[in-house]
Amino acid sequence: MSDYQMNAFPITFIVIASGAALVMQNALMMHVRDITGSLLASLWLNSLVGLVALTLAILAIDGPRPLVSLLTQPSWWFILPGFLGTFFVAAGVAGYTALGAGATIALVVASQLCSGLIFDMWRFGNVSGMQIIGGVLLVSGAVLVAGR
Repeated sequence: MSDYQMNAFPITFIVIASGAALVMQNALMMHVRDITGSLLASLWLNSLVGLVALTLAILAIDGPRPLVSLLTQPSWWFILPGFLGTFFVAAGVAGYTALGAGATIALVVASQLCSGLIFDMWRFGNVSGMQIIGGVLLVSGAVLVAGR
């Protein structure tokens, strides 16, 4: 087994586990929204817990240097990932409520794959025919799952 394959296995497992975690996260956030009556309160709680956990992890693993760098060398685009991530989480919770988990996940995965192929085409200059066929099949599957 090559070094790449040995390194890719744990990351592959983590990525697969993150898919299951996302389903649980959205279901729990939907419940928080039901209790509070506010999608924004659910997003706030999610972000607060994540911010505290990440701050503690950064300080424990890397020390204060990365946080100091963020504060002393800011760039306007630093805020974009936070907005995009919050939009993604809000859309997931709203989708679970209106469309159900299966349809929401199917649509998210299909849009992620299409966007990912476009990004790879921009970054690397091409994608293979097999990747395009896979994308078409995945989008077709998403339409079948999400269609009612």
